[in-house]
Amino acid sequence: MKMDSVVEFLRAHRFGKESFVKDSQNRNVYTTRPIVCRFKSFKDRELVRYAASALKGTRFGVNEQYPKEINDRRKLLWSYFKEAKSQKQKVHLKKDRLFIDGAEFIPPDRNDEARMETNERQLYIGRGARPKTTTYGPNNQTRNTGQDPHDLGIPRKRNSQDQTVNTYGRKLISFCNNNNIVILNGRFLSDKVGKPTSRNSSVVDYVLGSANMFHKIVDFEIMQFSNLYSDIHTPIFLQLDCNVKSDMLKVNTCIRNNDKYIGKWKHEKSTNFTRNTNRDEVNELLSHILEIHDDISKVDQSNVNEIVTNVTKILLDSAEKTFGVFTKDCSNSKEDYNNKEWFNHDCVNSRKN
Repeated sequence: MKMDSVVEFLRAHRFGKESFVKDSQNRNVYTTRPIVCRFKSFKDRELVRYAASALKGTRFGVNEQYPKEINDRRKLLWSYFKEAKSQKQKVHLKKDRLFIDGAEFIPPDRNDEARMETNERQLYIGRGARPKTTTYGPNNQTRNTGQDPHDLGIPRKRNSQDQTVNTYGRKLISFCNNNNIVILNGRFLSDKVGKPTSRNSSVVDYVLGSANMFHKIVDFEIMQFSNLYSDIHTPIFLQLDCNVKSDMLKVNTCIRNNDKYIGKWKHEKSTNFTRNTNRDEVNELLSHILEIHDDISKVDQSNVNEIVTNVTKILLDSAEKTFGVFTKDCSNSKEDYNNKEWFNHDCVNSRKN
């Protein structure tokens, strides 16, 4: 292996079946068995790994031994590795992670899904972990809102040029069902055909929205792939009509700036904060909670809101006494202009100069 330095091992032993090395005349030259070594230092291990390239083309080799869990995941990915390799794609298997053309790939459907998805880095990374949904299902309408996309001219059936469905797509549909959200891809404005969003073949990037905001959408389109700005994903164009006037924003800013603010928390005043808490109000609130706890069936949302409001008031009152209060007025704001309509940013800059 052309190594000049001395490598130290904690232990080394042979295991497994013997294999016979034959010469060109098919005669047994010698027998060998795999050797497992535990290095004394990580540096020595890396030296051997890098020097292993010198064994290429020989009957010998150096391989890293992985734990059983990683080996099991590598076996699951091996068939995808060979398939991508046969298609002359750039493939790299790093421990239990498979990269195809620079993107991490995760099998769309697998029996050991629950075990593999416990590793959080595998969620929504790379093309294999992105959701690929069905084109028709319960996610195609909103629930409990009184609004149906069909009533707004949006078809219930969603078109898609990508017919593949994976586990993450089903989870996305479940999320939409539980939150009254609709997938816009394949059914809205300029994208009624369900154009692919990745590699011109997969739909893995979505725009989601609720029915009560559809009237704010001016345009939605899956744009053309750009070799200059895109990696493997296609740009998505979404235009919203908000109709917010700039002068309204300035007025609202001034109103907010006139509010009362409580000073920041200081740990050295924590004892004072406790002392300033109104104990009579705390005891009264505690008695009220114990009273309604005896008959929990009569507790409704208004009771909970009242308790939260009272707790908040007790804490804020103590904070005001302990840390003090201050106000911000419009005179300290950078957006404070003269009350004349023509007095704008250009006038402000001219006056400064």
